[in-house]
Amino acid sequence: MPAGRPRIFNSVDEMQLLIDRYFQRIEKTEEIPDIEGLCLELELCRETLKQYQLKEEFTDAIKKAKTKIFFRKKQLAMSGKMNPAVFIFDAKNNHDYVDKQEIAQTVDTTININISSDE
Repeated sequence: MPAGRPRIFNSVDEMQLLIDRYFQRIEKTEEIPDIEGLCLELELCRETLKQYQLKEEFTDAIKKAKTKIFFRKKQLAMSGKMNPAVFIFDAKNNHDYVDKQEIAQTVDTTININISSDE
């Protein structure tokens, strides 16, 4: 007998219907789409959404929804309608973006060889 609680969604089509409904509702309002709003629409918590994203059949639908959410927030930030600090914080915490440092390192190696002959 399988352990754990039963799945909320038995197919990606079931989930996709609710994802589509979420974005249709958002388009009619001034609400900014976010992961938490999507989770509320799907009636699950963030951690459960992460677990569904690990399941191969749900990965693409969830990634596309997250991309659509991020795209909308980016447009708002670029147009000055969303605080840049809030956008950056959200990108790092909800969309797997990270600060990246590039460090250039050069190595200068000099080899001195002294050959002496004792003739």
